[in-house]
Amino acid sequence: MGHSDSVVSSPAASLSGRASFQAEDKSSLEMVVEATRAVLADPSLSSVLPKLLQLARQYIPADAHAVWRHYEHENRWVVLASAGLSERYQRQFEPAGSTITELVAISDIAELPKLVEHRRKLYADEGIRSLIIAPLRLRNGIQGTLVFYFRQPHVFSEQELKLTDTLANLAALAVDTAESYDALEKEKQRSQFLAEASKLLSSSLDYESTLSSVAKVAVPQIADWCAIDLLQEDGTLRRVSVQHVDPAKIAMAHDLMKRYPPHPDSNIFLAMKAGVSGFAPEMTDEMLRSEQIDEEHGKLLRSIGMKSAIISPLIARERTLGTITFVMAESNRRFAQPDVQFVEDLARRAATAVDNARLHSSVEDHRRELQTANDKLEHRVEERTSELRQAAISLRDLSTRLLQIQDEERRRIARELHDSLGQHLTAAKLNIDIALAGATDSDAKEKLTRAQREVEQSVQEVRTLSHLLHPPLLEEAGLPSALDWYVKGFAERSGIPVELELDPNLGRLSREIETTIFRVVQESLTNVHRHSGSSSASIRILRKGDEVCMEISDSGKGMAPDPRLGVGIQGMRERVRQLGGSLQIESPGVGTRVQAIVPIPANSNSNSNSNDTTASGEVGKARSNAAGFLAE
Repeated sequence: MGHSDSVVSSPAASLSGRASFQAEDKSSLEMVVEATRAVLADPSLSSVLPKLLQLARQYIPADAHAVWRHYEHENRWVVLASAGLSERYQRQFEPAGSTITELVAISDIAELPKLVEHRRKLYADEGIRSLIIAPLRLRNGIQGTLVFYFRQPHVFSEQELKLTDTLANLAALAVDTAESYDALEKEKQRSQFLAEASKLLSSSLDYESTLSSVAKVAVPQIADWCAIDLLQEDGTLRRVSVQHVDPAKIAMAHDLMKRYPPHPDSNIFLAMKAGVSGFAPEMTDEMLRSEQIDEEHGKLLRSIGMKSAIISPLIARERTLGTITFVMAESNRRFAQPDVQFVEDLARRAATAVDNARLHSSVEDHRRELQTANDKLEHRVEERTSELRQAAISLRDLSTRLLQIQDEERRRIARELHDSLGQHLTAAKLNIDIALAGATDSDAKEKLTRAQREVEQSVQEVRTLSHLLHPPLLEEAGLPSALDWYVKGFAERSGIPVELELDPNLGRLSREIETTIFRVVQESLTNVHRHSGSSSASIRILRKGDEVCMEISDSGKGMAPDPRLGVGIQGMRERVRQLGGSLQIESPGVGTRVQAIVPIPANSNSNSNSNDTTASGEVGKARSNAAGFLAE
């Protein structure tokens, strides 16, 4: 193929032929050595393939060269390295119907084999007249070709065919090695980027700022363009960040978004609705046309020069929050399927950061609302507390006034009983005594005697009632005498013996304190008689410094665990409270103990002193009045 079948047979010719083959073999060996050195020197695909093509041009005088790679799962062909081919030609390449498994040399495209017959027009439009195609045998099968193009018909020599096959094998080795190396490097790069992105996303609750920082880090490391858009409540998208190495292009992208916001049928909304990433390994004119709104919009889209793109929705807790978009453009890089998984991983992290920040913001809003409501409630409580405090003060003032009125009324009634009713009874007794002295009829004497006893009994009852309402001894003789008189009278009336222990240093106290202590003792003994069933009672009243301490106890049945306090007990407490003291009632199961402490104000001693000077005289006077009342 590509050489003459006739050979001149002569010693000189044979020597010349052998020399020529030796020279070609040496040239081939040198090319292999150089190519191998190029493959081993730098494993990256972007470096080794151009070196291989440059080396091939030294040995095969083609007008154009290309290493094609077929990505079967994406059904696309990509030029990994080329020289002499137009951009248009490279972008219009279509996958072949059958895989090329052997080297194919085409001296003239007029006689194309069926394997590449579908590309006849493309070859003609590109000006290609002859070409040689060698398959790239990779580890996972034949997934590419090495092609040399000629713009004139070319007859290929055996040496060119061997060199092409050798170069194809070296190119396959380079692609395999470089792709493995690039995959490892890319995975390392992705891991480092995800770690950095996660750090950025967790560094602040200002998610818009952190998303913008992530987009800046992604360009140009991950892509040529990065855009992040968040879904608003009204269903529109708001661009949080768009990044590119050229600030002018960033401004153009913002202007494009402002003038032509994404419509509901655009790829970005379709990705959000579907909840899956949109992936375009190779952007085509048809894809761009589907996006454009009008001609101006189409021109702006094409000015970006998009080659490949990934749109991934930001989803957190089954809610779509927006999208993150990566675009390859002027770098001529292309995204592959592993890139989609990487972008989706980044999108999940970004969505979680946005969701957490919004949740925190919502919690803070609720916290502020609760704080405001709590402040209002506290203010209202303060107002109500103040109102209740004022009401309590008014109630205590009223209670104090009622107790004062009660004591005054008791004094008035006691005075009325003594001065009015007592006098009338005394007068009636005198009249009966006179009538009885002058009576001669036995029947009349008997009746007068009976009337005399009834009047005497009434006088005694009026006297007792008057003293119980307001004992004159309390004011005239002091608390000890009044208590001694009352306790003895209580024991006689109730049949319950009472032990009274009084501090000999108690002295005279203010009228308010003595009245309060007397009323507490009076009410306590009344409760003992009415409710306890006790056979005895005891009273202890001691003066301790500036306080008077009292205790009234019995051995009766006690009180219920949660008794409903009557008016009497409430009155005792109120009287003690008005003086700044305290009162407690204990009922451990058997018996009841009433304990009260009443402070003695500093000015109370003056009253005591004045009272003490006439104490003995007042006692005598009081007792004489009482005796006189009975005698009368």
